[in-house]
Amino acid sequence: MYRVKFLKNRNPVRIGIDPRLTDLPPGGNARVWKQMFRALDGIGALDTSARPDIWFYGAHGGKPDLVGPSVAVAYEAGWTVSGNRENYPQNFIDAIDRGTREGLAHADAVITGAHSAKKEIADAYQLNWDSIHVIPFGVDLELFRPERRDEIETSEFSGLLKDRPFVLFVNSFAPRKNLGIVRSAMEQLLHEGFPHCLVLVGKAVGHLGGELEAIEEQATRQFQGFPDRVIWLKDISDMQLAILMANADVLCAPSQHEGFGFTVLEAMAAGTPVVVSNKGSLPELVGEAGRVVEPTVNEVATALRAILGDPQPQRLRTNVRRQAQTFSWEATARRWQQVAKETL
Repeated sequence: MYRVKFLKNRNPVRIGIDPRLTDLPPGGNARVWKQMFRALDGIGALDTSARPDIWFYGAHGGKPDLVGPSVAVAYEAGWTVSGNRENYPQNFIDAIDRGTREGLAHADAVITGAHSAKKEIADAYQLNWDSIHVIPFGVDLELFRPERRDEIETSEFSGLLKDRPFVLFVNSFAPRKNLGIVRSAMEQLLHEGFPHCLVLVGKAVGHLGGELEAIEEQATRQFQGFPDRVIWLKDISDMQLAILMANADVLCAPSQHEGFGFTVLEAMAAGTPVVVSNKGSLPELVGEAGRVVEPTVNEVATALRAILGDPQPQRLRTNVRRQAQTFSWEATARRWQQVAKETL
């Protein structure tokens, strides 16, 4: 049971979180709310009674059953962006659009994690620009840290990946994640003599349609002429992911769109260089610490080549870790608290 810690905060605004968010299935959404429960409790702002001063809830799940002032937390509106709608089946667009519209209509204020997401949401749902607050989400800097690099020898991946250099892809196999571009760029590098494997952490997602088994078979097939260079892992723990990230030579995420990019931030926290697209929130997240490119095969291959051939890899690892350290869940919680005060 969480409790309000008045000693840490003399006159705290009592923030309640929509009860529907306390028991979410595993995934990025569940991770965000689990971290925010802890962070708000840590600064003395969380109220678990039924009568807080203000409620926070997820914007994409329709109108919440809450009474009193409220703040909606929205991740993105990528399905409304021109050129990106084709990446979603129409039934998904209809459902998420309806749920988001209803969720936002109930809110006294809105929080999102990136300026690009703010523009998407404001444009799509005709919201007052000043009612949307950009507050980046955080990363667990203790879980995702460079020192995990030493833990692969005693991990489940010891026999599989120890002393094997690899490029990491952590995402669903949805079309907008551009795994096909990553595979084609890797194929170029393999033909040039790079010894790296491509490690995939992800799977096909049912709500985006398609034959899941066929999608996964296509995504995880071996490169022709290079057997045993694709390794597919799924349903791994957060600790296993942290170890993988710390040991990767680079994380590649040339998505067509990202509302925030949690896995990119986690990789940077683990000290792993990143190659990302210039779409959505990714340029904001990475800053100048990683490679930001147009999501094409040649651009991605060039960026991978530059990182994998860099004579000072530790410099790259230090830079991305330093960038990630500017994102913390406590900082997110304190800014949520400020929005709550202003809204009241």
